[in-house]
Amino acid sequence: MRERVFISATSGLRCGEQVSHPHVCEELYVSLGGRTTDIVNGQENKTLPLDVFVLSRDSVHGQINSTEYRYCIFKFDLPALISGLGELSLGADFQSLFIVDPALRERGEGGANMQIDPLTAEYAELLSRLLEEEGESELADELFTSFALLLASRAHRRESAGGAKSAVSEAVLYLNTHYAEEITLEALAAVSGYSSRHLSRAFSELMGTSPMRYLADVRLSRAASLIAEGRLSVTEVAAAVGIADSSAFTKSFRRRFGMTPSEYRRSIVEP
Repeated sequence: MRERVFISATSGLRCGEQVSHPHVCEELYVSLGGRTTDIVNGQENKTLPLDVFVLSRDSVHGQINSTEYRYCIFKFDLPALISGLGELSLGADFQSLFIVDPALRERGEGGANMQIDPLTAEYAELLSRLLEEEGESELADELFTSFALLLASRAHRRESAGGAKSAVSEAVLYLNTHYAEEITLEALAAVSGYSSRHLSRAFSELMGTSPMRYLADVRLSRAASLIAEGRLSVTEVAAAVGIADSSAFTKSFRRRFGMTPSEYRRSIVEP
């Protein structure tokens, strides 16, 4: 059974103060009017009309100083969304809104929100009402997935982003699109415009892991998708994701997923 992408939506919320609380899934916020101060993992950030941002699961979130603030929320599962989008999730806009920004906020280091145009915000409100009634279903998954791509393409930074965040975003995009190639830290640094030392430090601070460990995770995630498709042998899958040693691939896969690639394939195809 496929994993659900969309979990729930709440439309037209009006907020005064909201006590800080943990999130158990990813949440997409669209500001429809008014303003508030969001507190995410201890960091305050002003939210204005037409702002949009994503909070990762396990974030601690509250709101203060709200003035006629109205918004809608979409709760969703990020891994399922990425899996459903496939290559479409690798775009810089999607990476920035749904992956890099939430990672920053999770560490209490988020910057200015992104913003959308009034028409897109109006559509977000209408969609939230529809999905609120629809609930979890394949149709809801498809509608939300399409909306996520639209939102990423329409969102723009309210204020200019810092150099480190831009460099890390470039590095993340490169790793997600060139994972099958041989990638060195030096080559990745050249793409980002940073030195190897500065990129490693900025990447670890913003993403919570090193560039090479992130690459290893990307390769294993892609490998799991290929194994589930069942068209390639384990050795071919390893080569397709840039891992030359199939024995090392099997060991890494077992550490990540708790089973060998062959066992993983059987768990997918067998009832």
